[in-house]
Amino acid sequence: SASISIGYSSAEGEALNIRDGGHTGHGASNTVSLASFGESVSGNTAGVWMGSMTNENTGVIGTRTGSGNLAFQTYSGGWAERMRLTNTGNLGIGITAPTKNFEVAKGSGETEMMLSCFSTTDAHGPILILRKSSSNTVGTYAETTSGDCLGKIWFAGCDTGGSEEHGSGISGYQTGSATVSYLPSDLRF
Repeated sequence: SASISIGYSSAEGEALNIRDGGHTGHGASNTVSLASFGESVSGNTAGVWMGSMTNENTGVIGTRTGSGNLAFQTYSGGWAERMRLTNTGNLGIGITAPTKNFEVAKGSGETEMMLSCFSTTDAHGPILILRKSSSNTVGTYAETTSGDCLGKIWFAGCDTGGSEEHGSGISGYQTGSATVSYLPSDLRF
């Protein structure tokens, strides 16, 4: 077995550590760290590690910080954060403290999201799907029923106190019982 460590002599304080077979301790007990990059700041090691899940074929990139957040920066005349994944799983692009599962922000000008489809088939086009299941378990699909809200698109602004307020919106509701290949629904404005 061959391991390489550069920097500190302990496995928890190294600047670079590449392990033959990996070691646990950076993530959950079911992960193995194969390489870690970090620095010691005030006695706390901060950085990232790369490894794998021990019970499946999944690569892992993890953080070794007090907050657990992972930031992505790019350089354009100066370093700036462009994207952040928080320790609660929120992903922000253009925002350093996303409060929703996925949040895109821009300081000036319009914020755009685009779905593109390149196809010579007339029936092909970009698709945005809002999906509802009557299960509380992620990945488990349970039948929805008449009256269920299937999804919403809200248009929001800020009130005089600086709080977000929802204005108009579009909602999709189920209007009857689902069958094997049919879901009756309507749009409400």
